Amino acid sequence: MISEKANEDIMECSAETNSHAIETGQLQPALYAELTRLRVCDDSEFEGSFKKFVSHLEQDFFEKEKLIGTETGRYVKKYRQTHAELLMLLHHAQARVMQQDHHLGRKIVELLPHWFLRNSLG
Repeated sequence: MISEKANEDIMECSAETNSHAIETGQLQPALYAELTRLRVCDDSEFEGSFKKFVSHLEQDFFEKEKLIGTETGRYVKKYRQTHAELLMLLHHAQARVMQQDHHLGRKIVELLPHWFLRNSLG
């Protein structure tokens, strides 16, 4: 018989494995393609493209978290917290972009591939 603690550890490991598989799954290439386009688009296209990217990323995170379901392990909590923090930063940048201040949004676009790499290998 498996102890309750061992069962929790197994579930957490399973959630971590599933989360890693989701993080490196099919939706990521589309997001990277959007980031690539954002890096080279001119300011007149940046506002709409950035808004669309943030929306797609929100949907991506929502889908991943839906697959995790009601898991509550340490990894899952950190995973959700990391998503919330990134989305908060993106919403802040989006507000500035909508005021024609593209600097923060463009800086985030440059840094996000590194963030994805670091967080998908975590």
